[in-house]
Amino acid sequence: METGSTTLSTRPKSIDRSLARLELVMSKWRVTEGIPDF
Repeated sequence: METGSTTLSTRPKSIDRSLARLELVMSKWRVTEGIPDF
């Protein structure tokens, strides 16, 4: 998941926002489910 930082400048703002929201949800889910963070 290291490619996100390189393509960040070429992405539309709406995609950035939805991706940030998805990351937030995934991090919460990862904590509640006890899945190791890769």
